[in-house]
Amino acid sequence: MANNNRNFGIFDPQDDFFSNFGKAFLGSVNNGSFDVDIVENDDNFVVSAELPGFKKKGINISYQDDNLTIKAQHESDSEVHNDDGRVIRHERSNQNVARSFYLPSVNAEMIKASYDGGVLTITLPKKDPEATGAHHIEID
Repeated sequence: MANNNRNFGIFDPQDDFFSNFGKAFLGSVNNGSFDVDIVENDDNFVVSAELPGFKKKGINISYQDDNLTIKAQHESDSEVHNDDGRVIRHERSNQNVARSFYLPSVNAEMIKASYDGGVLTITLPKKDPEATGAHHIEID
């Protein structure tokens, strides 16, 4: 006998109506993550993080204890007015994302970061693995 979960309709998370209802009224679900590519070369690591819609001032990068941490916050506020100028809709959103990556033996003083077209690129030059410390990275 086949198991038919469709009997519960709106409560079935795989039901098309429920999925579309959730997206329309609850917004798209974000798991607090973003896409990242990491390339290791002989003399450095290059990290490319996709952060479209984020402003440079909302991005924080740090390197401590062999871990690169990228945090980003995005806030938006919009109003839609009717022909008479009365507000008919006011929406706000706030998105926070963060990721950390273990990248050992990096010269923290020489880390460079740039942000262009929604892509954050961080170059982390390698150094002697015996040196440690914390360092905040500015974005060019």
